[in-house]
Amino acid sequence: MDMTYDVQAHRDCALLHRRAGLASVHPGSAGHLRDVLAATQVRAAWVGLTRLAGRGSGWVWSDGSTLDTAKWAPRSPSNYGSGQKHCVLMRADRSGSWVDDKCDKVEHFVCQVWLK
Repeated sequence: MDMTYDVQAHRDCALLHRRAGLASVHPGSAGHLRDVLAATQVRAAWVGLTRLAGRGSGWVWSDGSTLDTAKWAPRSPSNYGSGQKHCVLMRADRSGSWVDDKCDKVEHFVCQVWLK
């Protein structure tokens, strides 16, 4: 499905399960997620990484976990600190790299269910 990050993707993940949200990527899970995306033949999908409000603020996963790995594409994040691109797409190509983009852009998305 294609949804905007800011409202629709979060809502649809929550409708799947009360403990569901946009996927977080941590060491060991990036390759699996990239393979899942490639199998669906999409070019990219929203994951649960967002930039906190405020100029120069850091990135945080929607499940509250820390950013313990980063797979930014070259020249990304491209709008860090400017207040325009707060959300992250994971590419479905072999690189599995991340790009920041505007949250109101319509794209595919990946949900996960948290066990805890």
